[in-house]
Amino acid sequence: MSHKTSHDDKSCKIEVHRDGGEPIVAAHQDSFMEQAVRGAVHKLKRALDHAFGKEAVADQLRDHR
Repeated sequence: MSHKTSHDDKSCKIEVHRDGGEPIVAAHQDSFMEQAVRGAVHKLKRALDHAFGKEAVADQLRDHR
């Protein structure tokens, strides 16, 4: 199911800044503010899992050299 945005949709944007790293940004739009926030938090969690997972693999590879 596709969600079409409209002029009255609510939007939530969360930006995380890490020391020495690029910011990680997640955003979501929905008809209801609570759903916009929940969607952005869900996307941010996935982005952080991905970012930290990539870091962990890089650290393991570096440690085994």
